[in-house]
Amino acid sequence: MFNWFYAFIGVVIGITGGMVNLKNTHGPGAAPMWTWNPLSQPIVTIFIIGFLIFSATFGLQWFFVGLGEIIIGFILARVIVR
Repeated sequence: MFNWFYAFIGVVIGITGGMVNLKNTHGPGAAPMWTWNPLSQPIVTIFIIGFLIFSATFGLQWFFVGLGEIIIGFILARVIVR
């Protein structure tokens, strides 16, 4: 059974991962200040790995679904901050 709440969490983690290390500081597509912090990359990486491990506990197919959700989040982040 597909859970939309977990899908939302995966997409949000993907969006945060897609925004890390962006330096756009001006305009409507400006990146948030937390993306410049040197600790943001390892923290987001830990969240991504943790989410993928959590998804894998339900089966290999859910691991790939979680991976797809994170990829969708990365793509959305690039579109948002464009």
